[in-house]
Amino acid sequence: RDFLRARNPQKRNSDAALEYSLRPATGNPLQAYAPLNQELRCRSLPSPTNPTHCMTLSLRSLQKVSLVALASLAATVLLGCSSGPEEQDPEKLFELYRETAFYHWQNEDLPRTEGQLLKALSIHPEDKSCNLMLGNIGIKRGDTKSLLQAEQVFRHITDQEDYRTNLGLAEVLERLGLVYLEAAANISSGKTTTESENPEERVQDWRKKSKAAWEESRKSYQLVLDRKPTEAKAVNGMQRVFALEGNYEASLVWTQRLLDMVESD
Repeated sequence: RDFLRARNPQKRNSDAALEYSLRPATGNPLQAYAPLNQELRCRSLPSPTNPTHCMTLSLRSLQKVSLVALASLAATVLLGCSSGPEEQDPEKLFELYRETAFYHWQNEDLPRTEGQLLKALSIHPEDKSCNLMLGNIGIKRGDTKSLLQAEQVFRHITDQEDYRTNLGLAEVLERLGLVYLEAAANISSGKTTTESENPEERVQDWRKKSKAAWEESRKSYQLVLDRKPTEAKAVNGMQRVFALEGNYEASLVWTQRLLDMVESD
């Protein structure tokens, strides 16, 4: 409690600090977050949200326990770092950032979750749990910029054998297929303009990208089912993507499979 009372409200991450450019198609996906990482590394230790706020949340008892645990962990880190920032234990800081991120994720506070994840990833860029959570933030936000960033996060996760990596990428590509198809429709209808000298050619390019995204999405969903046949999200995704592609017969097959799974449960 003393730690929470002592926190400086000026140290909170602002919404403006969470604005970032699109991640490059190649290279480390965290490069797009470099300016934010630099700023975050210069700030003081993170702290959980105001303890009075958790009283308004639905899972009150669980959140109180989580908040106390986070405060205790933060206090431990602070005691270990009391003689100067050069003596901070990176591993303790990493655990603090990751646990705080998970706490904010449970509360659906995406900006704070992202801020803590970026701090954790600045210490261990390849951590799978943090990267999975970061990618799923993009899916939850759902806008084009966030989806493109999430795509790069999932593609650069080291462990591509984890079905959750394939599931995240499949969901992102399914949505991006719709984004590309909408872009084609907007150019074709004159709703948006293009710098291309041949607008119709540009329309066809967007449609090809949409088709390719859905094809890869289906393959990724299938990889999930190869590793976990009972994953309902993947079955549901298969029936959606087939429907988006216009293959309604195949979509119905997967719909029936999903219904069979529900009945068996």
